[in-house]
Amino acid sequence: MRHRPTHRATTTGTLLATLFLLTAGVATAQMGQGLPPMQQQQGPQARLQEIQQQLATAQEAAFAAHPELATQRDELEDLVIETMEAHGYDPEARMATLDSLRGKAQDPSLTQLDRQQMMQSAQAAQQALQEGQQIALQDSAVVAAQEAFREDLMVAMRDENPATDDLIAEFEQLQQQVQMQQMRQMQQMQQMQQQPAPGPQGPTPPPDGGK
Repeated sequence: MRHRPTHRATTTGTLLATLFLLTAGVATAQMGQGLPPMQQQQGPQARLQEIQQQLATAQEAAFAAHPELATQRDELEDLVIETMEAHGYDPEARMATLDSLRGKAQDPSLTQLDRQQMMQSAQAAQQALQEGQQIALQDSAVVAAQEAFREDLMVAMRDENPATDDLIAEFEQLQQQVQMQQMRQMQQMQQMQQQPAPGPQGPTPPPDGGK
């Protein structure tokens, strides 16, 4: 197994975010953005968060009961990184750059220009990571390893929570509902912004034509 740098924990979350069970939290958070605080906690959004927590609990229990899953996960991460490197990407260097920029961003003496330049550097590193991951995740060996890991994880999660499949199905259905609701809200906002502002009104004519 490869040497795992200290920043590898961040790489772990980034790479395994391609799996449904680990993207659920990201998708939920993204769907909640732009909504008023009360809306984020009501209706389908609240249920999504509840399901996410139940799946996370089952996943943690599955890893605890089956230590071999952690080894399989690490091997998948290594394979993704090696595949990215084979295509000319350097994910570990990009992650080191992001970690360094996060640390520097805490400096209160930074100017606004410094922060803008750091943000541009971080965005470039993140974009390179995403591009490399997309290419690696199309590799047949990576696809096979990812699917095998997901299937083994699902089996272990079903042992911990027999309702896992039902929870995932409900999550996907609610996710679509929330996404459609947000699209409708965005369309309504765009329509309101496109409506011309009322022009100035002239004086009201007197009754009977002013006679």
